[in-house]
Amino acid sequence: MPAQRGTSRPPVRPHEIVVVTATGRVERATSEQAAQGREDSEMARRPRGELEASVLGVLWDAPDWLSPQEVNEALDRSLAYTTVTTVLTRLVAKGTVERQPAGRGFTYRPVASREEQAAARMGEVLAAAGDRTMTLSRFVESLDPEERERLRRAIRKAPPSP
Repeated sequence: MPAQRGTSRPPVRPHEIVVVTATGRVERATSEQAAQGREDSEMARRPRGELEASVLGVLWDAPDWLSPQEVNEALDRSLAYTTVTTVLTRLVAKGTVERQPAGRGFTYRPVASREEQAAARMGEVLAAAGDRTMTLSRFVESLDPEERERLRRAIRKAPPSP
C-alpha cells in the first residue's frame, strides 16, 4: 500500500497492527507479536492468564453456581458479557470449570477447589523437573520453619501410597 501524501507515518504493512495508545503514542506490531502479548509496551493490557485467574477466583469464592453476568459483576471491571462468556467457555474446554443449563444460558462452577488446583499445578511442575528428588529438596529448603512443620504434619496424615 503506497504512502499517502501529507502523512509522516509509513504505510501499514500486511499483518501489521497499528494502535494509538491512551498517551497518543503510535504502536506497531505484527499480528504474531500482538497475539503473544507485548509486555514491554502499553499494547499489553494484562498479563497472560490473568483474566482466567480472576474469573476462577470469583467462582471459587462463590457458594453456588454463577451465571456469566454474576461473574462479570463480581470482577469489578467493565467487561463485555461476551468476554466473560468466552473465558468461561475456555475454562470448560480445559476441564477447569463445569457448566449446567440454566434458563436460556448456563451457570458455572469450578471442578476443583483452589487448593486442589494449586496442588495439581505443583504436581505438574514436579513432573516436568529433571531430578524430582533434587527439586523436592530445593523446595523444602525454600520453606520457612513454620511451613516445613506444616508439611511434616501433612505427610504424617497422608494415607500410605498404594
